[in-house]
Amino acid sequence: MKNCTTCGAPLEDNAVFCGNCGSSLDSGAPQQPQFNQPQFNQPQQPQFGQPQQFGQPQQFGQPQQFGQPFNPNQGFQAGGAAVKQGSNKALIGIIAAVVAIGVIVLVLFLFVFKGDYKKDIIGTWVDTQDSSSTMTFEEGGKMSMKLMGIKVSGTYEISGSTLKIKYSVLGVSNQEEFKIDSMSSSSMTLKDTKKSNTIYKLKKQ
Repeated sequence: MKNCTTCGAPLEDNAVFCGNCGSSLDSGAPQQPQFNQPQFNQPQQPQFGQPQQFGQPQQFGQPQQFGQPFNPNQGFQAGGAAVKQGSNKALIGIIAAVVAIGVIVLVLFLFVFKGDYKKDIIGTWVDTQDSSSTMTFEEGGKMSMKLMGIKVSGTYEISGSTLKIKYSVLGVSNQEEFKIDSMSSSSMTLKDTKKSNTIYKLKKQ
């Protein structure tokens, strides 16, 4: 073991150059130039500022509230109001049409289907409970009755289903009013309008 003559660093026995200073250990060899070890500055740590503070996350509005789920049993909103109003008008129209038809049917029943009272009443009618009592109606509004064997003459008038009879007995004038409940070519039912519980059933003679 030997030392470098220049820097005194320990050398290997077969070393030709000093590993520390680079001096040649061979006196005949040219001396290697000595280079200073380059001094490098420590790499400067980049100084980063605090992370940039960005604005708060954008506040979005509450989710848009959409209408309630469609219910077929309910009317539409907005434009549905017009639809609902139209439906009401259609319903009113239907009801009015039904009422009109009902009125027409009633009129037909009273004046057509029930027959012509003024025509059907002509003839002699016998009381089904008292065969001695009869009523005879003639064209032109004349009539006669037999009551308990007494014959009485008078006049009659038919207005709708109302039958009015005027007659006199022993100089005393009387007037009777009946409602024709039913009438056919062979039978007739009369109800006393003053005594609603009094009903006369007659058959044509």
